[in-house]
Amino acid sequence: MKDTSRMYHKIVDEILDLVDTDNFSVGSRLPSERELALKFGVSRACIREAQIVLEAQGHLKVKAGSGAYVFNKNDPKSSCLPNPECFELIEAHGLFGGEVAALAALLITDDAIKQLEKLASIIVGKISSEMTPDEAVVAFYNLIAKATNNRAIIFLIENMWVIKPEVNQTRPTRSRVHSHVSAYLEDEHKTIIAALKKRDPIKAREATQECFSRIMKVLLEASELDAYQEMKRKMSETRSRFLLSSHLS
Repeated sequence: MKDTSRMYHKIVDEILDLVDTDNFSVGSRLPSERELALKFGVSRACIREAQIVLEAQGHLKVKAGSGAYVFNKNDPKSSCLPNPECFELIEAHGLFGGEVAALAALLITDDAIKQLEKLASIIVGKISSEMTPDEAVVAFYNLIAKATNNRAIIFLIENMWVIKPEVNQTRPTRSRVHSHVSAYLEDEHKTIIAALKKRDPIKAREATQECFSRIMKVLLEASELDAYQEMKRKMSETRSRFLLSSHLS
C-alpha cells in the first residue's frame, strides 16, 4: 500500500502547475476530481485533500456539486500550511475537537447521528466501503463540525485534517500505534455518539478529548520505545567496535 500521508502536497503543486501551464484564467473550472485522479494517478480522496489545501490558500473556490474553480493566480506557491510536530497536531485536535463536539451536542440532528454511526462502523471495519478507515475518521469529525452550523468552525476543522506532520516523525511507530488504538476505537466513538444522542455537551467534550488523549499516550509510549531501541542499537555497535581491539593482541 502506498504511503499517501504526504502525497497531497505533491498533488497541490501538480494542480498549480496545471493551472499555470494550461493557462486557466480566474473563474475557470478545473477538470473533475475523477479526471484529475486519473491524470495524476492518485485517488479522488487525495485530489479532494489537495483542493481543500488550495482553497484554504485562496487559489481555488470549491463549489459543492459543481467543481473547483480558479480563484486567484497570484504567487501560487507563496502560501503554505504549517508543518507541526505530530504531538502538537494531536493536542490541537483534542482541544478544538472537544469544544466543537460540545457545541454540536446542542444542535446535531438525528440524521447526522445515524451518519456518524455508519462512519464509526467503517472505522472499525464492521461494514465495507469505498472509504478507508482513515478517511472515515476524518469524515466523522468533519460531520460533527458541520452539525454546529458554523462555517468558521467547519472550515477550521476540515483544514486541521489537511495539516499533517512529516512522515519521518511517525513512520517507525505508525503501525504499532494503529494496532494499539484500533482496539479502543469502537468503544470511544460509541461513547462520543452516545453523548451526542443525549445532547450532553460535557460528556461529548470529555469523550472526544479522551479519544485523542489515548492516541497521544500510545504515540508517546511507542516513541519512547523507539528511542530506547535506537539507543541500544548504537550502544551495541559501539561495544562491538571497541571489543575488536581485544583481539589484536
